[in-house]
Amino acid sequence: KDSTLYFRPSGTGPDVRFYIFGKKETHLEEIHTVMNYIDDNFKYY
Repeated sequence: KDSTLYFRPSGTGPDVRFYIFGKKETHLEEIHTVMNYIDDNFKYY
């Protein structure tokens, strides 16, 4: 909501790195929001 996220391949394997630019006070809340969105919409079980 208040941050910009950048995703890119790690370059050393199948992992993905992400970078967050935004308010220091809310970054953890926003990361968890993104993690929940990814789990709900893209995660395969």
